Amino acid sequence: CIGKWHLGHLPRFLPTRNGFDSYFGIPYSNDMDRLAGSPKGRAAFLAPKIEYWNVPLLRNEKTIERPADQRTITSRYTDEAVAFIRGHRDRPFLVYLPHSLPHVPLFASEPFQGTSARGLYGDVVEEIDAGVGRILATLKELGLDENTLVWFTSDNGPWLIFGDHGGSAGLLREGKGSTWEGGMREPTLAWWPGRIPAGTLTRELGTTMDIYTTCLKLAGADVPADRPVDGLDLAPVLLGTGRGPRQNVFYYRGTRLMAVRHGP
Repeated sequence: CIGKWHLGHLPRFLPTRNGFDSYFGIPYSNDMDRLAGSPKGRAAFLAPKIEYWNVPLLRNEKTIERPADQRTITSRYTDEAVAFIRGHRDRPFLVYLPHSLPHVPLFASEPFQGTSARGLYGDVVEEIDAGVGRILATLKELGLDENTLVWFTSDNGPWLIFGDHGGSAGLLREGKGSTWEGGMREPTLAWWPGRIPAGTLTRELGTTMDIYTTCLKLAGADVPADRPVDGLDLAPVLLGTGRGPRQNVFYYRGTRLMAVRHGP
């Protein structure tokens, strides 16, 4: 696990206590641990400096940097992922890489600062994009590309209250924190040369919960039967062999059911 965790920062909740062999990242959102003396309100987010926050960077369960230098965090996550892949090229592996950005406050490393026509938000996205390119290039270089499934998606829509720093949902209504489509509906890319037909588009339904079940099935593993598992197997959609198994998505806010997506 490399990146944002946010399922608990105490030792018993960390990735290394919950199934992952190693961890490198910020254990919660990068806007937490805000320090006294930073500008009030949204000013700290719209003109961010790393000294406004005291977020830790962890290696497994040990803090190695505090505050984390968020200007370089995206590139360092990519470095970690590439190094892990190189070190595990001869055995099956899973890399879970949840980037801390473009959650606000936004930071980009020096080579990407001022390079996008979309401002700081665009700089951040371009740096993530470049990092994904490095990872895919590593898989190709090592001859692992045709034996590796890569997913790319997001957990929620844009944080609209931060304007240009929050992203855009395009024609979809609303954004993060809502159960309108702009908050919940995310584009997803799946890449597996030789297995997933390139350049294809599907409008079948899926959720991030389905990634777990799909990966287990593709790896030839059993889905645990001793607990509820909400994910479904999307392999027929990915491989072009059939329709997707999911017909409904239930949208909750907390424990309250807000909406249901059914069919088209």
